[in-house]
Amino acid sequence: VAAILGNIGNCHKEMKNYDEAYNIYQKVLRIESLHFGLGHPEVIVTMHNIAMIEKCRGNFEEAISLYCEVLTLQRSRLGPTHESVTVTSSCLADVYEISGDYESAIAAYKETISLRCQALNSSLHPDLGVLYHSCAMVHAKNQDIENAASYLRKAMRLYEHNKINNEPYLNAQRDAADIHAKLALLPGKVNVISHKRSF
Repeated sequence: VAAILGNIGNCHKEMKNYDEAYNIYQKVLRIESLHFGLGHPEVIVTMHNIAMIEKCRGNFEEAISLYCEVLTLQRSRLGPTHESVTVTSSCLADVYEISGDYESAIAAYKETISLRCQALNSSLHPDLGVLYHSCAMVHAKNQDIENAASYLRKAMRLYEHNKINNEPYLNAQRDAADIHAKLALLPGKVNVISHKRSF
């Protein structure tokens, strides 16, 4: 029953019927919690889905609380560097950013980057480029242009190292140009970002 309801909830989520999806996921959570107990993978996935719905409904405090609870359960059950942990940590950073809590968003993105580096056993994996880019743009929103430039350089370095020329790379190029223009307005801070492979 829970699986069927979960699929229905997923359909409502895809159709952006967030209130209906929320109600269904709550029913799924009650069933799964009684049957499996808190901490079961199915329960954690449902809690993650509810957190996502809360974010989409603009209930940021509820989403943050749920994501933090999910992270605690995932770390305990799966280990601190499991891919699911990094996904949830990134989702948490996204909610912080949307809600305007840029300091918390930056901290969450940095933790996600650290966890992802450990999980991949590499600091040059292309997946890290998106995280560096996201962290850069939160720094920019927080008026920390120098750190924004620093994280964009890291993103560009990874994209170019892995010969990635798709949409993420083009977006990073565009944002790098914007950050460069802002840096040019700061005394002694020109030519900080380079698109050439000189990293």
